[in-house]
Amino acid sequence: MTYELLIARIQERLSDLNLSERKACLKAGLHVDAIRSIRNGHAPRIERLAALAKVLEVPVDFFTSAVNGGDHGTSAPPVPALTTALTRVAVRGYVQAGKWREAIEWPADTWYGVTVPAHPKYADAERFALEVRGNSMNKLYPERTILICVRFFDIARPPKPGDKVICLRRDRYGEFEATVKEYQRDEQGRHILWPRSDDPEHQAPIVLSDGLPVATDQHALPSRVNAGPFSQAGVDDIIIAALVIQSVREEE
Repeated sequence: MTYELLIARIQERLSDLNLSERKACLKAGLHVDAIRSIRNGHAPRIERLAALAKVLEVPVDFFTSAVNGGDHGTSAPPVPALTTALTRVAVRGYVQAGKWREAIEWPADTWYGVTVPAHPKYADAERFALEVRGNSMNKLYPERTILICVRFFDIARPPKPGDKVICLRRDRYGEFEATVKEYQRDEQGRHILWPRSDDPEHQAPIVLSDGLPVATDQHALPSRVNAGPFSQAGVDDIIIAALVIQSVREEE
């Protein structure tokens, strides 16, 4: 199956905007080979066409109509109409899924955006995104998955069992580190942070012995000087800072 008309329209816009396929895909938050995949006959998803349309400055139906009415034959599956609003979220840094990692956002001028469906349940909460590195959550989030997050501070509720959460730790030397885990409760009522990995080295949970420590300020990745949600210096300290509400990853 081919999509000549769709590819022709994409190439037309790339030429008009003087963009390479790679750069357009990266700006759209897609895999660098997303356009090549369409050229090779893989059916395009509406979310990817919408992301490309935004970067290439055309309405999404400029591309969807090329799929549905293109000259690749009448057996091609139709692309559904865009019924969900899309939003752009800034990827601000990365979180280490295998180990705790120094929790510092990238400089703002190095952030990049990803386009995702809007999440009406959290419409009033500021969203930010983090790349996943490491494999301690690879059953859910393979490496390079992008996590869309909101701060618990903004949604005014504590974590619920099954939530995937961004956790922060301040060690006894005052350094901040971050990781992503699944929050659960055990039969004794203890608060537990679970990795979800097929790697034997990353299958031990973190048991929170001092209650449910949720961030009380607006910062998901605090700087060294912002210790507001933490207790006294000189001890290891963990808080649960943000909720993962969506994820975006490349297809294998």
